[in-house]
Amino acid sequence: MSFVNPVREVGRTFKLNSKLLIFLPCEIWTPRNPTLSNKMISQGEPNHKWRDFFSNGVKKFLALMISVLLLPCCLSSLQYRTQKTPREIVQIFMSAYGTPGISQLANYTTPYFRNYKPKELWVIETWEMLSQLGYRHVTGTILDEKIKDNTAIIITSSSIETLAGETLQQEIYFFIKTSEGWKLDELLIEEEKVETNKYNL
Repeated sequence: MSFVNPVREVGRTFKLNSKLLIFLPCEIWTPRNPTLSNKMISQGEPNHKWRDFFSNGVKKFLALMISVLLLPCCLSSLQYRTQKTPREIVQIFMSAYGTPGISQLANYTTPYFRNYKPKELWVIETWEMLSQLGYRHVTGTILDEKIKDNTAIIITSSSIETLAGETLQQEIYFFIKTSEGWKLDELLIEEEKVETNKYNL
């Protein structure tokens, strides 16, 4: 009885079908043991290993693709939740203007409102000016709110305190809606009572 040399057998097989050699274990063409070689091929161990390898690779690839596709949606949803309505921005203004929290308010203003100054510079200059005046926003009540498309107006009645004393005034906030959400674009101060119908969109 003669045994077939595995090295030569694999060599002939490689010439017929190069793909088959990829799935054969390295032991098959080193020892002269046809029994071991036939046993390993019949059990299909290499196929299981490669199948598991590719299966895990596909799962990781799919997980990566799902993450890439869902990330923009998550960021968009997060950005939407952090955006404020005009009413909420007015409330932030009344509580933060003239306090160290003014830096938070800067994020909800347009360059026009800040006289086209960078947020950091606007915060510093405004804080210094209000500190010298002894400014404090005592009370504030929203009287009227009008929203149409990408513009909004909110009118408030507020009590302001400075070194000169306390003043009652009407504040008219003008908003525009940008790609980043609602932004405070202009603020008018009226010392007399304001008719809400005077300001329309």
